[in-house]
Amino acid sequence: GSGDPAAAARAREARGPPPAPAETTDRRLAGLVYAASLRAVDPARPAARAYLDRLARNLHLSPEETAAIRRRLSQAP
Repeated sequence: GSGDPAAAARAREARGPPPAPAETTDRRLAGLVYAASLRAVDPARPAARAYLDRLARNLHLSPEETAAIRRRLSQAP
């Protein structure tokens, strides 16, 4: 349905902004954020690689965790 636009705006405002990646404490969510970013960029490009490295640090993902994510994505259809 169309709903009340003013009510929808109030609800969005009440929720506030999404947490910054550095505030993410859920390990699964951190992995999903990294995996989505990995799919969205070309990690062969230096700027993208730097972005992914910075993101992993901000998400507190270890090199082993990011390597595991890269392996899983390389096996995905």
